[in-house]
Amino acid sequence: MSPIALLRRRYAHPRSRVRSGLSLVEVLVVVALMSVLLATMTSIAVRLRQWDRQMRDNSVHSDQLTALAESLRSDATSGAELKLVSKDTLAIEGTDRRETRYTLRPDGCQREVKSADSKSRSANMFTIGRFETWKLEPGPTGRHSAYAISLAHSDSEQAIARVPLFVYAVLNGKQPK
Repeated sequence: MSPIALLRRRYAHPRSRVRSGLSLVEVLVVVALMSVLLATMTSIAVRLRQWDRQMRDNSVHSDQLTALAESLRSDATSGAELKLVSKDTLAIEGTDRRETRYTLRPDGCQREVKSADSKSRSANMFTIGRFETWKLEPGPTGRHSAYAISLAHSDSEQAIARVPLFVYAVLNGKQPK
């Protein structure tokens, strides 16, 4: 007989049995760990989706704010007079007697152009979120009137979360560099 067979025979216990499965406690521990892991992964997935949606919304608002700033600067550059009609309406009178109004709405800002004959109108909507008032400040004096145009929130928390709008425009002149 070989030495390995002798050792097996010598140390083998007559009542020993071979385990062929898991005990109930082991199965319960594995199920508990898997449920904790699944709950953690689910909450992480939900938070990632919320974060992704918020980033996409902020990107859309930023793009729309950029388009609004470009439109304001372009209209002011070709305009003759810039005035606040009300706290939520900014008007630019052009040299060709057409009027462009920017009106703040709950869902954004509406740009409306009225021609001198009042027959032709066009409107654009900028989905920039909720802003409360326009701020219009005169710039430095020079050959042309310059203005700083910005938007304000009534809620300070919302103002921190949103990208601000600030446009420096020169009436009836060239765009500043």
